[in-house]
Parts: sequence; C-alpha cells; structure tokens
Amino acid sequence: MELKNVNNDIEAKNITGSISANTVNGDLNVELLRVEKDTPMAFSTLNGDIDVTFPENIKSLLNIQNERGEIYTDFEVQLERTQPQVEERREGSVYKVSVENRVYGKLNGGGPEIRFNTMNGDIYIRKGK
Repeated sequence: MELKNVNNDIEAKNITGSISANTVNGDLNVELLRVEKDTPMAFSTLNGDIDVTFPENIKSLLNIQNERGEIYTDFEVQLERTQPQVEERREGSVYKVSVENRVYGKLNGGGPEIRFNTMNGDIYIRKGK
C-alpha cells in the first residue's frame, strides 16, 4: 500500500502487508496487524510526527533520520553505533559540506529495512500485539 498526502494527516489502521506513507505538513499514524515478510517499508513527513505500531514479532532493520525531534519506542532495539556521514565538495568557488546523521538498529535480530524520515516532528515506534 502506498499513501501520499499534502497538508493533512495520514491515518491507516488494521493494515496487513506492507506500506509506504509520505505526507507534508501532517502526522502519520499507522497500525500494522501483520507485515509481509522480506518487504521494506518507508514512513516520512515534513513538519509532523510519525507514529507506527508493528506486530511484536516483526524482524527488521531500522533506518531513522530525525531532525529537530525525538525517537521513542517500546521495542528492545539493538542499536548500531555509527558516525555522521560528512560529504565535502567544491563546486566552482563554492565549498559545500553536507552532514547526514542516521540511527540504525535491529528489531528482533533484523530483517527488511524500514525507513523513517522526519523534520520537525517526533517518531514513535510501538509494539502491538
């Protein structure tokens, strides 16, 4: 399932399978009852919170980027210690430095990647039943 929206929230409950959801100026609130094995998922918003509930037995690799917000979860996440990725390059007379800081972790030993991206919002990764 692919969901997109602008200037409003996305709410999807009692979902089975996999999902990709993206909104601008809104919150994402998704509840997955069952996930499809070996299928990556993605959740992103600009100026909003991401709140996703997964089945407690989900196996995945988390890839999280959150600027100006917090990350909360009730899963036991095996965090991977990483350093910020710094890219430096010169374009004519302009010197550009880009810094990307992501958090990586495994749920229940790892599995397909689940990406979370938000700016100006919090991320909630909840354990369902």
